[in-house]
Amino acid sequence: MAEATTYIGNATASGATTQTLTFTGIPSTYDDLVIIGQGHNNSSAGSMLYLDVNFNNDTGNNYWLSQIKTTGGGLWGTLIDSGLSAQLRIIGIGGTQNSDDTPAGFYMYIPRYKQAMYNTMWFWNAGMTNATNWSQAVTSNVGSAFWGNGAAISEIDLKTLFGYFTVGSSYDLYGISNS
Repeated sequence: MAEATTYIGNATASGATTQTLTFTGIPSTYDDLVIIGQGHNNSSAGSMLYLDVNFNNDTGNNYWLSQIKTTGGGLWGTLIDSGLSAQLRIIGIGGTQNSDDTPAGFYMYIPRYKQAMYNTMWFWNAGMTNATNWSQAVTSNVGSAFWGNGAAISEIDLKTLFGYFTVGSSYDLYGISNS
């Protein structure tokens, strides 16, 4: 089986008040999707900085997730969400609140994104470093989730919960063909 990866598009923060980066018009010509990028946040909020993900502008309670988070000081916690939420909320976007001075790397794999008859499952990995305060920075966040809407994905929104993406935060979307 030959596999081909095709670049679909980019979403980059170009202004100081960019809170949502969106991929729209995603074609249904691929088998799987991959998002790769890096983001940084300008928030000085007194809590963790999150990257929220929504499909097709759906903010209903249709998302289940489980994730493991670690810090420089060791395992920070495991979250297993047995209920539904209005988005996938990922901890680990870099920001100014804990002197997180480097962008957070991000990778998300979405198999069978166009199969409307199934719940869409996806996997992600996010991580960052903090040269100023190693013990507070989230250094790794991995997880899996599914979207119980039952629709094919044609739009993906990446949002900050607090503050805005800093200029230059950038994510690329790729389509994978498995045949």
